[in-house]
Amino acid sequence: MQRRFVIGVFIGLLVCVTAPRAVGEEAVIEDVLAILKERGILDEGEYSRLVTKHQNYAARHERLMPNIEWFGDLRVRYESFWFDRDSGNVDRSNRHRGRYRFRIGGRTEINDYIGVEFRLATGSESDSRNLSFGDAVDFAPDGIFIDYAFLDVTPFPNLADRIPKGDLSLRVGKMPNPFLWKVGKDILLWDADITPEGAALQFSAEPNAALRLFLNAGYFIIDENNMSRDPHFAALQLGGEHHFSPVLDLGAHASWYGFGSLDPAFVTRHASEGNIPDGLTGGLQGSSGANIGELSVYLRMRCQRLPDWPLLVYGQLANNFSAEESALFPEADTEGRAWLLGLEVGDKRRIAALGLGYGYLEANAFPAQFVDSDFLDSRTNRRGWILYGSRMILPNTDLNLTLLYGSDEIENFRGDHALGGPLFDASVADAERIRFEADLVVNF
Repeated sequence: MQRRFVIGVFIGLLVCVTAPRAVGEEAVIEDVLAILKERGILDEGEYSRLVTKHQNYAARHERLMPNIEWFGDLRVRYESFWFDRDSGNVDRSNRHRGRYRFRIGGRTEINDYIGVEFRLATGSESDSRNLSFGDAVDFAPDGIFIDYAFLDVTPFPNLADRIPKGDLSLRVGKMPNPFLWKVGKDILLWDADITPEGAALQFSAEPNAALRLFLNAGYFIIDENNMSRDPHFAALQLGGEHHFSPVLDLGAHASWYGFGSLDPAFVTRHASEGNIPDGLTGGLQGSSGANIGELSVYLRMRCQRLPDWPLLVYGQLANNFSAEESALFPEADTEGRAWLLGLEVGDKRRIAALGLGYGYLEANAFPAQFVDSDFLDSRTNRRGWILYGSRMILPNTDLNLTLLYGSDEIENFRGDHALGGPLFDASVADAERIRFEADLVVNF
């Protein structure tokens, strides 16, 4: 009897110490206890007590780390630059380099109401997560940082039961830009790698099988500066997509971006990238902010005789309603307009997707630091062409080729201004160049 008691105590301690980590392990422990009972090592009372103790312990110490769905990508790139002349009319040597970008992230549902998503990336915020071969001297390790991390709150998990395919979520933290268009090349205003910090509300619904409507709104902090009000921007976007027929789709959205409490540091940063210091917001201090409107549309057509070559036409139009004529540079206009037109044919999953676009971004159309770094070098007062192609060469493996001519300056006045340097000099620098990118992208 004493021997059985000691064995029972030992088994009890073993069960408590090796508390379950998964559903399968719980079943194994209970099977072991059942075998011990069948062999007479445990009587019915000891068996019932240990099983109950094990189940209670497992319930109190339920695994805190939920299952994480992992995702990521690796991009290797060959990149070339062919320069004409810089802003001083001086020849600049052409450049060639190899680069890579690695990103890995995860998403999980904590409960029915809250989820978490994050992503880590190589590179730096200012260089689109890219690292050039040789950036770290003598093969030193490369750095990695938080690309984004946010809470995804779903206040009404059963919203789809009331509204057809209804989805409402609140994201809080550092997140992918919720206002980017996923059709064509949305490269006129925002660099795709910018991950703003704040809160965003996203809603979508499909009233019928042919129509999808969506709304995005957000408030984001640009710079926490220990002052009464931080530089920030708020945004609202309304849009929809309609499937008219098997051969025709139409989509559009309208966006408003309101930049406020823009301090002198903000104005100075963006003036160094092409904005006119007293033109973007109508004042050097930036206190009046900037109100920018944008409209994007696309039309997708499919021909039954050419199923491998669907046609996509897309465009953007933007205007800074706060832009004013400069008191420092009387020769400049408000310089607040921007537009882009693009054409794309094909499907990368079948034969290939080929595209051509032209963009035009005046000096005060948008804060320059947020502008696409590949197409316009994160500068305003630029215009240029983009020619691109994409082909899925293997499952989850794409070959992308991009040629960017760009970014010829729109204005190149040479008068001196009060802050030093010639007008538009920042945006003219290295403007006349051709950039070629060959990317191999693996998604997992």
